[in-house]
Amino acid sequence: MALVMAAAIVLAACGGGAGQQQGDDDETGAADGEPIKIGVLSPFSGPFASVGKLKVDIFNLLLADVNEAGGINGRPVTFVAGDSQGTANEARNQALRLIDQEQVDLLVGAYLSEETVEIMEVAADRGIPLIIPTSASNEVNARIEQDPERYRHVFRVGYNITQWAQMMGDFILSRDVSSYGYVGANIRWNQEFAEELARYLAEHNVPQAFEDGFYSPSQPVFDPIIQQIQDTQPGIVVLGDPGQNAVELAKRIRQAGLEVPIFSVGGQMGDERAAATIQPLEEVYFQAASWMGDDGPTDEYFQRFKEEYGYPLVGYTDVLTHDSIMIAVEAMRRVDEVTPDALAEALAEGEFQGLAGTYTFGPDHQPPWEAGSDLSGVVVQWLAPETSQRVWPR
Repeated sequence: MALVMAAAIVLAACGGGAGQQQGDDDETGAADGEPIKIGVLSPFSGPFASVGKLKVDIFNLLLADVNEAGGINGRPVTFVAGDSQGTANEARNQALRLIDQEQVDLLVGAYLSEETVEIMEVAADRGIPLIIPTSASNEVNARIEQDPERYRHVFRVGYNITQWAQMMGDFILSRDVSSYGYVGANIRWNQEFAEELARYLAEHNVPQAFEDGFYSPSQPVFDPIIQQIQDTQPGIVVLGDPGQNAVELAKRIRQAGLEVPIFSVGGQMGDERAAATIQPLEEVYFQAASWMGDDGPTDEYFQRFKEEYGYPLVGYTDVLTHDSIMIAVEAMRRVDEVTPDALAEALAEGEFQGLAGTYTFGPDHQPPWEAGSDLSGVVVQWLAPETSQRVWPR
């Protein structure tokens, strides 16, 4: 079954109900069997708390649709959330709680790479499926390749560091710049991404203009970074933080009178409300897994979500979380019994359609995000606070 088409049919058939609330196990719609429980791991507190709210809203909307359409073979799908707080230790504690106490059938999460590599071990120890929407560290793939039997239940939907760096690197190369500047939060995946992007662009003779571009995610200090941009005059500045701090830095860059092009990894920079605060807005770009513009399922879903919750999607965590849920639901529909091994086999061997394109998982349980493939990502340019266009790939 094509997931986008199935989702579109369900969305048209349903009203705007938000569905189940966080941790709600009530049965809904035509589904009245024993519930299937999904554990959602994400920060609900701390610097990345907004991601948790977003994931809950996505789960509410999609699972209401799934249950209205009959659930999984007559079984309603519910979810229970665990607050990882943005730390590896708490992510582990919450994963154990969701598995051992809540007895979830599947985990989706987490967000930061520090969290995700920790809950990989929990999933492997407990033998429960884990679908990773966004954490990008290459260590996820490396562990699966080194011990495929231990991690047979772990799959990642989003792009990894290498894929992400190449997608963004190709856009930077298309602009024929002589150098670039990199700025990011002082967290694991930002550091890994900076190294991979530097390696890729160095192969194409585009050097990094300055090296010390990291700041604390909880107490960022931007003045030294602004000074380095002024001193080195890079051809483009890459913002490696998908959170609100990147928006604040973009505002500071423009307030300093710097007209350098700004290229964000995505996230908050894709929010039209955030874009409206950056003046002037010329030459502001962001990476996304999928974006509007083809009058298709992505446009329909973005519009419906905004009507339901009153805020816009940004094409990154939201799209990849949506696709992770739909892949999980479709995998469950393809098995005779929802067991860890049956789900792992269905995921490893299947083809799944999502908003971003067609997903298939390789031996390292990673989809092939790359130029020329169905999953290639997009680069979006802001033209005005509520006006954008896809500019890459052409």
